[in-house]
Amino acid sequence: MKSTLNWLKEFVAVKMPPERLAELLTMAGLEVESLTGLREPETNREDWVFEIGVTPNRGDCLGVRGIAREVAALTGGSVKPAPVISRVKAAAVAKRVTVSIRNSRLCPRYSVRVVDGIQIGPSPAWLRFRLEACGIRAINNIVDITNYVMLETGQPLHAFDIDLLPSRQIVVRTAGSSTKFTTLDGAQRELVAGDLLICDGDVPVALAGVMGGMDSEVRESTKSVLLESANFDATAIRRTAKRLGLHSEASHRFERGVDPGGTVAALDRAAAMLVELTGGAAVPGVLDRYPRRPKPPNIVLSEERVAKLLGITIDARHAERLLQSLDIKTKRRAGKAISCSPPPSRTDLTREADLIEELARLHGYDKIPATLPRLRPSGGAKDERLSRERSVRAFLAGEGFVEVINLPFTSENLNRTFTGLWEGAAAPAA
Repeated sequence: MKSTLNWLKEFVAVKMPPERLAELLTMAGLEVESLTGLREPETNREDWVFEIGVTPNRGDCLGVRGIAREVAALTGGSVKPAPVISRVKAAAVAKRVTVSIRNSRLCPRYSVRVVDGIQIGPSPAWLRFRLEACGIRAINNIVDITNYVMLETGQPLHAFDIDLLPSRQIVVRTAGSSTKFTTLDGAQRELVAGDLLICDGDVPVALAGVMGGMDSEVRESTKSVLLESANFDATAIRRTAKRLGLHSEASHRFERGVDPGGTVAALDRAAAMLVELTGGAAVPGVLDRYPRRPKPPNIVLSEERVAKLLGITIDARHAERLLQSLDIKTKRRAGKAISCSPPPSRTDLTREADLIEELARLHGYDKIPATLPRLRPSGGAKDERLSRERSVRAFLAGEGFVEVINLPFTSENLNRTFTGLWEGAAAPAA
């Protein structure tokens, strides 16, 4: 995951040098693998690119806002809230397109918006700079905006040319009898029954969570786009991407878990940018299908258990503050226990030990003293036989002898119990 420092500063206050921030993130488990200085093209303002090695269980950190949340928790700051979009009914969008989810386990949520009157062209320099600094090639303003919002929020998006969807009926289903599909890169893919597809009626138009299709891609003649923001099952996406050898920025995120609660916010952000940068007009409303809402786990954290695993005492009040900085809802219970409910974005937090690990990260690994365990030395009786054996070995080695470990001596009958070794020949008895 790559992010620029100035982009990060749009969501959280950063008052320390970039080198110090890199060290802070690394010590908290988000290893900064490289730090590169560069200048913005239009303003010549100094910027830095952080390349962060995000572990597979931290899909929430595959977006700039996710990294900003970590920085805020580590520095005692706060993340700037996303702009609130006044929500209107989806009647206008529903007249343009319908959405049907046939397998809610593989697709718990699917949201769409429509933007009309767009003008395809190159993206502004600042947007191209940020994309390319993060390792993504700039293509055109539509595709670049979907990639930009993905990098910012961690939510993959896809834009369809709505005029290339004749039925305007979005159906999310498994491949079934569909056996072949041509992806955006022009390659024809062999499908299996369990692959998840996005279809226009019965016609596949995208390989869900992996890559769009060539027949519905945005092109120079595109005037209206259907924006997709969805949530897919991580295991299903990983299985399809690995089998096809097709790794994309979208599949990389879906394989590690994407917050199902963030689909609409990402759509609104992309629609606002499309209006601003392409001259388009967003159709009011969002068509949102959410048949499978996740149930956040309720985890009880005890102060005694924290002390036992970490070797230090973190009082319940301080523990609550640390956990709340990660958007974990807490409630004090009787005694020295806390009831905790992680946000949907933190799919890696499922048990008490996970929360204790978060406390260790935020409290600071360097503040946990290194102590040796208390062991009572036990004196055993001297082995006289072993002592004499070692003395004999040392004496013989001193006289020039070399110790050799031979194969064990066995009988002919024992050798013949291992069939096939001698292929019918008389077995030599050593």
